[in-house]
Amino acid sequence: MCISPPLRFALPALFMALVACSGGADPEPDETAIAQNDEPQPDPNHAADAQVSTGSTQVAAIPAQFLGVWDHVEGDCRPSSDLRMDVRPREIEFYESLGKVARVAVEDARTALVTLDMAGEGETWQVTNRFVLNEDGTRLTPEHVGEADDFTPIPLKKCPGASDA
Repeated sequence: MCISPPLRFALPALFMALVACSGGADPEPDETAIAQNDEPQPDPNHAADAQVSTGSTQVAAIPAQFLGVWDHVEGDCRPSSDLRMDVRPREIEFYESLGKVARVAVEDARTALVTLDMAGEGETWQVTNRFVLNEDGTRLTPEHVGEADDFTPIPLKKCPGASDA
């Protein structure tokens, strides 16, 4: 699947590419690492924080049910797929960029709001997405939070293991 340059830059909230090799996957956090941490409560003056529901819980890492390799429902899950993303506890690797977790708020067992400090193609930016899992956890739909007139949520399938991709 080929993504045109203007669309590729519209997708940084969702799918980015690997710019350089990462230092490897972070180890799985233990249960205490996922417990509520000391991060400040949402700031209503910050657009992404204003989108956090009042029942959400700030956590230190992306919860286990969201972890793994995800790709477009018609994708092949290979590292060269434009829409593939590898979700690890403290970072998300996209096709041409890497996002380090700045904040995670769990809204319920199937919904998390993730703010990433992004870097790719010589640029840096911050993005917030709401990740929504389907009932059986086999589909993940990232939704952009904030201003993005041309953003369309694209459902992703869970890929077999990273070693199978």
